[in-house]
Amino acid sequence: MVYIVRTERLTRVYESRIYRNYVGIDKDTTFFYELYKRLTGRKLVTVALRDVSIKIEKGEFVCILGPNGSGKTTLLKVLATLLPPTSGTAEVMGYDVVKERKEVVKRVNYITSVLAAGAWAQAKLSVRKNLEFMAKLLSLSPARVLETASQLGLNEVLDMPFGALSTGQQARVGLALGLSKDVPVYLLDEPTLGLSPEASKAVREILKDLNRRKGITILYATQHPLYVQEMASKVVILRKGQVIVEGEPKTLIKNSGIKESIEMAVYNVNSNIRSILEKLDPDYINIKPLNERIGEYIVRIGVRDSDEVLPKLVWELVSRNIKIRKLRVKRASLEDAYLYYIGGRHEQA
Repeated sequence: MVYIVRTERLTRVYESRIYRNYVGIDKDTTFFYELYKRLTGRKLVTVALRDVSIKIEKGEFVCILGPNGSGKTTLLKVLATLLPPTSGTAEVMGYDVVKERKEVVKRVNYITSVLAAGAWAQAKLSVRKNLEFMAKLLSLSPARVLETASQLGLNEVLDMPFGALSTGQQARVGLALGLSKDVPVYLLDEPTLGLSPEASKAVREILKDLNRRKGITILYATQHPLYVQEMASKVVILRKGQVIVEGEPKTLIKNSGIKESIEMAVYNVNSNIRSILEKLDPDYINIKPLNERIGEYIVRIGVRDSDEVLPKLVWELVSRNIKIRKLRVKRASLEDAYLYYIGGRHEQA
């Protein structure tokens, strides 16, 4: 079978050097200065991807999930031919990203920071003129670009100068151009970062439509699993450059064993909140400090049976005079499975 995207033992290593402070070496004496650095410098090796092997079929909507530093961006850059792999192989539609780079470039659409529109747009020109100019430059259909802009809620600002737009609106202008490219593979790196909830939803709807109607294969990298469950046919979870687990969202939730999550807003915490929660033996613990000065946190744990755990949890907190501002119990979601796989019992096993 020819996979749309395939990697085998893909590894990407970054090397840098940490230099000692030079003593008695004239920096203007280039030869001796460089020689000194080479002799005294300590090599620092960072492994961004380690033996990543994935296979993606035509028309799949794959979400690459992982925390910062997990290798998501590096993986997409390798597939977009922007970074060569250190070892292993990567192919897009059967073309090697190194040996057949030009063929790969024709078939992928790499969309990174949505704030990149400011790099090419002319501030004094209207949004419409900017989009039409760039559409012609990139051999895109101007009508298609303007249609996408409309889907992103930009109709009211099309005739305004680009420089008069808010940061979020400028980001949507950049996305309107990016989402209009007619290629079989989309590589998206946090495409909705910095957008309003309404604009983020519009982007997701466009992507789902492109995937379902045109069969475009999409790799969507994010560290936020909240909206992934509704879009993805497959999820790949990365941690420290390695694939921890992959599969359909429902399968990942089922295999985690988590049935429910308990989320609380607490304050007046005067002891180690993690050690208190660990007594309940949850599947994962996630703690977000809100105001540590007054001991205010959002805590979330994954459990098998909330009826059994909840009374014990409330007792542990109340007995320490910890106040509960808000509490809710939810059925397990992909977010719970994600927290489990990157930091719960799965990590400890």
